Amino acid sequence: MQDDSRGNEDDYYEDGTSGSPSIEVYFGIYEVKKGNYILTTTDSAGIKFFDTDAVKKKKISYYSRGVFESDKRIAKSQGRVAEKSVILTKNGYYVLGYMDKNNGSYDRHRYFCILYNKSDIKKLPSSPEEFRKQFKMDKKAEQERIAEQNR
Repeated sequence: MQDDSRGNEDDYYEDGTSGSPSIEVYFGIYEVKKGNYILTTTDSAGIKFFDTDAVKKKKISYYSRGVFESDKRIAKSQGRVAEKSVILTKNGYYVLGYMDKNNGSYDRHRYFCILYNKSDIKKLPSSPEEFRKQFKMDKKAEQERIAEQNR
């Protein structure tokens, strides 16, 4: 799960960007290769909030499912793999990211996350439906989502 909803209002929309608080969750399978966990995503879901007040109320403005599909298309067009790996660094912490070309470490030029709090894994949802039920959507945004889904 990637949680970018814990910031202050000043952390979003800075310098004219259109960032907003969001959470993405990925589901999949893994295999161990050369001591690293190679994650293959089978499904994913994501939500966006209007602002930090909406985060506190768990009221979302956007919901999507299968957000990993765009990652796969972008990676394929760049000749890269989309599967992420959990890599133990020489400093003793875990990183979720993409293997470098030598498969010896993570690629520092691509998006990566440092992993913390193993106990939080027990609290994660087990499906996109369970994840979606944790939030309520703004009525207008929900109508737009349903219309887009029906197209």
